[in-house]
Amino acid sequence: MGASPGIIGRAMLVAALFAAPAARMHADSTVTPFEAAQRLFYTSKFAAAADQALQLVTQSPSDLAAFELRISALHFQVRRASGSGKNRKAAMAACKTCPALLEVFFAEIKRGRAAARQRLAEAPDDEQAMYYLAKMDTSYLFLQLSTVGKRTGWDEYWEAKRLLEDVLEKNPNHVRAQVAQAWMEYVIGKHVPWGTRWVMGGGSSDRGLRAMREAAAAPGDFYSEVEAEFALWEMLMREGKRDEAVPVARELLVRFPENEELAKFIADS
Repeated sequence: MGASPGIIGRAMLVAALFAAPAARMHADSTVTPFEAAQRLFYTSKFAAAADQALQLVTQSPSDLAAFELRISALHFQVRRASGSGKNRKAAMAACKTCPALLEVFFAEIKRGRAAARQRLAEAPDDEQAMYYLAKMDTSYLFLQLSTVGKRTGWDEYWEAKRLLEDVLEKNPNHVRAQVAQAWMEYVIGKHVPWGTRWVMGGGSSDRGLRAMREAAAAPGDFYSEVEAEFALWEMLMREGKRDEAVPVARELLVRFPENEELAKFIADS
């Protein structure tokens, strides 16, 4: 008689853990506080990542990377707390912890965008500041359209669209900008009616997924590649392409063997 799915899943998980010496070395080596916060985020410890990033922005109020990470971690806390039901307004209404999380999210995104705009006022061609402002705008749009279920955020959409186009014109190999642009394309395609999408210059979940595949295949630094791979995994899951999502999750588990959500997903597949 063949092995049960549960045994096979556990065997796969053990194999992944033993196949990850490079990832374990990355986790155990001396890292900066920001890298530690990044690793917390990508192991799905969103509250801890948000707290670590808060320490960084408290020490350095102009640290755009830390602001962006904190805002993303707060968003993912809201997503986790509100669940994955399709009726987002009902889910948010039933979420007892979401109002406080959203209050902090909106306060932090206001501070983060102000810091990015200050950088751009001083250096209008600052590619890093352009990207982080666009990324924070995209997080706001994603939260409103997909997580909360409100059709708002159009000013943020236009600003992010312009900034990401500018960044990619200057640096076509900017993987994180490619990821943000693909997410915006996908979310607009999924959550905005056709007529509004037409006025906004488009939006297609198919194009967004295709662009995310390309971003995930592009070379970049460790966390740029990781962000693209996690985004691709989530998009594939949203599209019901579980068979395609499993290999992506396995690769991510090699990099983050301590991520319990990835391990459970693979064991259940």
